[in-house]
Amino acid sequence: MPEDPRTEITSQPDRIDANTVRVPNLTREDARLRAELLRVDSYEVALDLTDADGGPSERVFRSRTTVRFAASRPGASTFIDVVAEAFHEVTLNGSKVDVSQYSPEDGLVLPELAAENTLVIDADLLYTTIGQGLHRFVDPVDQEV
Repeated sequence: MPEDPRTEITSQPDRIDANTVRVPNLTREDARLRAELLRVDSYEVALDLTDADGGPSERVFRSRTTVRFAASRPGASTFIDVVAEAFHEVTLNGSKVDVSQYSPEDGLVLPELAAENTLVIDADLLYTTIGQGLHRFVDPVDQEV
């Protein structure tokens, strides 16, 4: 059987979800600094809400997001907010991004920005119930999603 290409997030509890971790919360200073540094041109987001058996996934969903943005100071670094259980692929301008230091609390560091950038994140993201990200709700009366 081929090796699973995903990079598992192993530093987290067995039952990680967006309700059990402090998710990124952009401070006013973070927002100011990123606004000075970045100009986002576009986002492309493709979602897969099914599990491996093709049914609805209860805990995570797969997302492939492409962000195109400019940086006013090439060589600078920043971060992107993401709450992932596992990464399948993360590239910045075609080069692999090191996700080994990733934590949901701090987001994903994007080092050595170019003047024009393309970021691709293919990951298993967590459903939330806290108003950030993709929300999944099961009605307690009829158990419908």
